[in-house]
Amino acid sequence: MGNSRRYDNLSHLIDTLDLYAEVGKGTRGKWSRLKPRRWHVDLKDRDHLYYVRATYTKDNIRYQNVRFFEAYWAPKMAGGLPALDVLKWFALQVPKAVIHLRAPWRSFVRTRISVLYQLVERGTIDRTAAQAMASLLDEFSHIERIRKYPQSTFKQFQKYSRAARLVPPFKKVKKNICPARPVPPFVASSPLEQPLAIWEKACRAENWKALLTSVGFIGLVVSVFVFSVTLAASVVSWSTAPFVDPIDFWRAEGLGRSVAQVMFGLLLASPLNGFLAEYFGDVAYWGTYDENDTKYEKRRAVLELCTETLEVIVQDPKCERVVIAAHSLGSRVTYESLLYMNYRRLQDNGNDETAAADELAKIKHLITYGSPIDKMHYFTESRSGFSRHYERTYNKLTGDASKLPFKKNGVPNILWVNFHTAGDAISGPIETPNDLEDFTPMIFNVPVVNYDNINMGKNHTGYFDNNAVVGWLHRVITETALDRDPLGNVEPQLPDTPEGVHEYGQRAARMYRGLLAYPVAVLAALGMGGLGVPALAGLAWAMSAALLGVMVWNIAGHAPRHANPFLPPPPETADAPQP
Repeated sequence: MGNSRRYDNLSHLIDTLDLYAEVGKGTRGKWSRLKPRRWHVDLKDRDHLYYVRATYTKDNIRYQNVRFFEAYWAPKMAGGLPALDVLKWFALQVPKAVIHLRAPWRSFVRTRISVLYQLVERGTIDRTAAQAMASLLDEFSHIERIRKYPQSTFKQFQKYSRAARLVPPFKKVKKNICPARPVPPFVASSPLEQPLAIWEKACRAENWKALLTSVGFIGLVVSVFVFSVTLAASVVSWSTAPFVDPIDFWRAEGLGRSVAQVMFGLLLASPLNGFLAEYFGDVAYWGTYDENDTKYEKRRAVLELCTETLEVIVQDPKCERVVIAAHSLGSRVTYESLLYMNYRRLQDNGNDETAAADELAKIKHLITYGSPIDKMHYFTESRSGFSRHYERTYNKLTGDASKLPFKKNGVPNILWVNFHTAGDAISGPIETPNDLEDFTPMIFNVPVVNYDNINMGKNHTGYFDNNAVVGWLHRVITETALDRDPLGNVEPQLPDTPEGVHEYGQRAARMYRGLLAYPVAVLAALGMGGLGVPALAGLAWAMSAALLGVMVWNIAGHAPRHANPFLPPPPETADAPQP
């Protein structure tokens, strides 16, 4: 995302892996002979690829040669979107979140099933119950049930589930996948009534979270602009009137002075303008699924470039295995590129899955961090109607992780590990790519802690400083023993969940609620000023200024320390004062 330069992320990855091995003092091996190379290939708009070749050795034994590639798609997004267009795009996503809230229960099946996966992962619902409810939802979408329950509300789904059947007695949860969250005691042979209620409540909570996030983000941006303009007017006029009596002030100022002061305020907020255009412009382009929209062309160009890059790598006879690391929006690009590559390989091999699998099965690991894959489903998916056949067709043709290269002959092939942190508002667990029918999780979500503050930028980019993330990435590149068992008989090894993650998640939630209180404070200040209550308006402005100061301090006022760094802290100097 943004205006990253070519080789920036690639070099950062190699530097990080090299440092991680170095601080291991021989226990983690060594990277050597790092040389940039140019590879002549026949692609649609390029005749070469650049990569860095490196040799990994451990205990003086050469283990493997590794080639590091970068799918650099920033030029395809060059130009970005103006900040106003980005805000307009975000505003258009708000109705989509509202549609999710009001939609029939049989619609948006993928997000509903993803919530079930989350509940199973947390240990809140037994896997047997979740599978039974998913099966009931599929049956509820058949034409006979639609005729009987035309509104397809959740209450009608409950009524149908009572009449349909009861599932076998639930099994006790043997393993807590997320140890940071306690597993509640589950009563054997309990009916589906309680799990259904938990599922509906969780779905409603996710929908409300998406709606409030989109509204809160727009409100936060607008309130920063409003505060900047008001502050500029107060400085220019050298009075508190813009804060405590804005209506009379702007009426008395006249058009010319008002325009000048507004422009001065916008200049104060220009860093926010650049941030929106540079980073969220890419999200707006990639989140455009409407093929009639001009922004869709850039999205398709990125998809073609990344798919071609992956194809030429896996088709190389010298390539034995592939490990993919993807950050932020790149995780969504990677996921869709893998699905698109599967369709292209099947087409080139006459729909022969065996021939296509030989190449695609080389992809062994996918590591995502700071990924918005699930959240983009809530913000970008829309429906012009709630057609039963549209839902089934859309889910079938868009594909998921039940196909190649994620699975080979029905057995999981790619080990997908997703790192996320509660301090990063963009990231979160990934569940939507999971199979809608076979209730076998394909993504393993690992919560981590980057920085214990509300600096979203630091938290979103701090994964490469995190010991858990870097350690796992180094291991899957250098240890073939971590690849999935081709027969599926052996459970894969997974990274451990760091301690204190659950408590940190609660603190981060409180911090972000405080952050979203800022636009409420600005709105209250404007309202009190407009109603002619200067004392309350001044108090509300003081609260908003304090909240803004806390935000600025967390973002730029000090250098936060990483909570789980892979690099040891620098040694104290000899002349440092002793306590």
